[in-house]
Amino acid sequence: MSETLHRWLARRPPCPGVLAWGIHVPGHEPVSGSGDPGAPPETLARLWVGLGEAVREAGGHGFQTLQQRWLFSQRVLYVVCRPDGA
Repeated sequence: MSETLHRWLARRPPCPGVLAWGIHVPGHEPVSGSGDPGAPPETLARLWVGLGEAVREAGGHGFQTLQQRWLFSQRVLYVVCRPDGA
């Protein structure tokens, strides 16, 4: 991913209620940030890569994967996928 995009994302102010965010483009390192000290960058990077793999696998089985919401006991994960795989 471009250095310009990295800088722009790093300067974004925190959003109330958002604990972490990330972008993963296949073939590139994920970019992420967090307001939660319990979510280190390495863990988030693995999450975005794994989530991308799950989305691709689900799409291969006929599921609509452009927009998703995953509910956990105390968190909600929103996913938006572009046609290019990002």
